[in-house]
Amino acid sequence: MLIRTLFFAVPALAIATSGYTQVPAPPANPAPIRSSRKLVPAQSVAAAKTPVGTPSESPSPPATVAPPQRKAGPGGQPVPDQDTVSRLQIFLDEHSFGPGKIDGRWGEFLGKALQHFQAAHGKPPSGQIDSALQHELQKISPVYTTYTLTDGDLHWVGKVPSKPAGMAQLKRILYRSTLDYVAERYHADPAFIRKLNSGRNLNDLKKGSTVKVPNVQPFQIETIQPVPDLPPKTRVRSTRH
Repeated sequence: MLIRTLFFAVPALAIATSGYTQVPAPPANPAPIRSSRKLVPAQSVAAAKTPVGTPSESPSPPATVAPPQRKAGPGGQPVPDQDTVSRLQIFLDEHSFGPGKIDGRWGEFLGKALQHFQAAHGKPPSGQIDSALQHELQKISPVYTTYTLTDGDLHWVGKVPSKPAGMAQLKRILYRSTLDYVAERYHADPAFIRKLNSGRNLNDLKKGSTVKVPNVQPFQIETIQPVPDLPPKTRVRSTRH
C-alpha cells in the first residue's frame, strides 16, 4: 500500500514543481539586436496609410484676416470724401493756413493746419469740421475748375541742369514738365492733377490744352518781379585804439 502511494505521489510532485520553474535572468548588458529593416517614424507610417485626398480628422481652422484699418479723419471721425477735403484744403490755403498741397486726401498735416487756423481765430483747436466751417466750405463752388495753357505758360517749361553748378548759369529755373507747372500754379500735387484728369495723357500738354484743376487762387509766376541785388556790405572802420 505504501509503495502504491509513492508511485502516485512522485508524478504529482513533478507536475506541481514544473509550474514554479525559474526563468533565467537576462544578461546585464544585452547585445543590441541588429535588423536589416529601416525604421520609419510613426507619423510617416500614419501618413502612408492615409489615402490621398482623405481629409484629416482634425483640420486646422481657417486663418482669419483682420479687416484693413481705415485712417481716422478729423477728431477721429470717418474720413471726409475727396470733395470735402479739397474744399477744406482750398479754404485753408486762401486763409494763409495752407496744408502744403491740395491732394484731396486727409492727413496729419491737414489736421494740424486746421487746428492752427481754429486757434488763431479764437476757437477750440478740435481739428474737426463743425457746422460753421461746413457752411463756409460749401461756398467754395465749384470745387474744381479748368485752365487752358498759353504760349506764356510754356515759356516757363524746359530742360533743367541736374547739377547746381549748371543751374547757377541760368537766368531762371524752369519747370521740368508742363504738368509740374500746372500743379504748382494751382497748389496741387501732380498725382492729384492726374487723378482729376483720369484717362488723359498729361505728358504732352501744349498750347490750348485744358486741364481740370482745384478752384484755388492760382500762383502766377509771371507777375513776380525780380528783386535787385542788395548792395554790398560796407566795412566799418573801428575808432577804438
